[in-house]
Order: sequence, then C-alpha cells, then structure tokens
Amino acid sequence: MSSNRFFTFKNTIGGALRGSKRLGHGINPSTRKPLWDVPIASSQDLESAVSSARVAFADWSKTPWAHRQACLTQASKLLAERKNDMSRLLSLECGKPPQFAELEVIHAINFLDFFGLLPSSTLCCQHELV
Repeated sequence: MSSNRFFTFKNTIGGALRGSKRLGHGINPSTRKPLWDVPIASSQDLESAVSSARVAFADWSKTPWAHRQACLTQASKLLAERKNDMSRLLSLECGKPPQFAELEVIHAINFLDFFGLLPSSTLCCQHELV
C-alpha cells in the first residue's frame, strides 16, 4: 500500500473534492470489520453532480476519438501504477481473495488498453460518438 491517502475518500463534483457532514463507513464483508469513512452526498451535492455531468457530457460528446484514446491510455497507466493499492481496496471492500482482486485490476487495465488502441475506423458510429 503506497499511502493511507488511497483509502481516504471524498466525493468529486465538477472536478472538485467535497467532504460531507454525514459519513458512512465501508465494511469488510469477510471480517465484518469497519473500514474507512465514506462521505454521504447531500441533496445539494446530487443536484450539483447532475448539473456538472450535463455540462461535462456536452463537452465530452465533441471530443475526437484520438483524444479519447489518449485519456484511456492515461487511465490505464495510472491504474497500472496503483495496481497494488486498487487490488487491496477491492480485496478489503468486496471480500475478494487478493489474487482475484489483482486479476480484476489487470482485466480493467487490459480493457482500457484495448479501447485505447482501437482504431477509429472500427467504430460503427464514429460520427455519433457520445
């Protein structure tokens, strides 16, 4: 585990991190022990998230495939750099055996790599990317 920061959670709304007055906590289903605090979004947080998502979708829908591929490649790189942390998170949060959690992360990396390298000519609806 690289740091405890990986297991500190905030909501992300419009690119900004938000805490909350209300907190829940994760529970390890294998041990039933509490894990970490999780912020519970307020109604205003939800309204802000939906509004931000609408704005982001309008911009993203105009993004060319080449830029989307670069985003997928970057996401793959970042996930690979944090593979051990993400595997541990999945193991704790979902009760998965560590080797299965690691396989899930590897599968996610491979998924991102596959679509990050997919040529635009293979897209069926490239004029209607959303």
